[in-house]
Amino acid sequence: MPLPRDLRPVQQSDIEKLLIDQETEGPSLDFKQSMPPNWDSSSKNSFLADVSAFANASGGDLIYGIGEDGEGRATSIEPLIGNPDALAMQLQNFLRDLVEPRIPACEVVPVQITVGDTRGFVMIIRCPKSWAGPHRVKINQHFYLREGVRTRQLDVPEIRGLFLRTESQAQHIRDFRTDRISQLLTGDVPSELIPGSIMVLHLIPTSAALGEMAVDPAQYV
Repeated sequence: MPLPRDLRPVQQSDIEKLLIDQETEGPSLDFKQSMPPNWDSSSKNSFLADVSAFANASGGDLIYGIGEDGEGRATSIEPLIGNPDALAMQLQNFLRDLVEPRIPACEVVPVQITVGDTRGFVMIIRCPKSWAGPHRVKINQHFYLREGVRTRQLDVPEIRGLFLRTESQAQHIRDFRTDRISQLLTGDVPSELIPGSIMVLHLIPTSAALGEMAVDPAQYV
């Protein structure tokens, strides 16, 4: 993601860097120039679809207050006007009450912005990849997924696949741990261990556990 891992210290210079670097919308980044004038069912559904789509995919940042060109590149900062804290709480309430199961660890962070004589803010909604999903929007009972630069509704076979993925993930990790501990107990390890007590720490990339990517530990040794 182009923004820092920790959103708390993000300031105007970080937002301006999106324009300088010509950051482009993609699987983990979505720009919205403005907030809806009113939060009716349609606008709530659009917001929740975008956020839950990130949760059901690989996570991402939804940023309100950034204009973009026809190719999805950030081109301007369009400060939002209003009470940023009240709006952040409102969006958090939508995420809490209108998505099931609730998406863990979503952040809603306003960043103060001044452009010319206009003072306002940009709103960042960060949603990590969720291992508690799949998540659906309660307004219309639909499931969504972020695919490239778009949010799309999932069909029944895809929804079933997401449920099966979640159920199998924990078993993949348990099997991995059992196999590694048995190798330690039998001495079937690359390097001989010093006799005595040992402490075992398993760091398991969840994407690798699901078969979405391969991790070569040799480059980190």
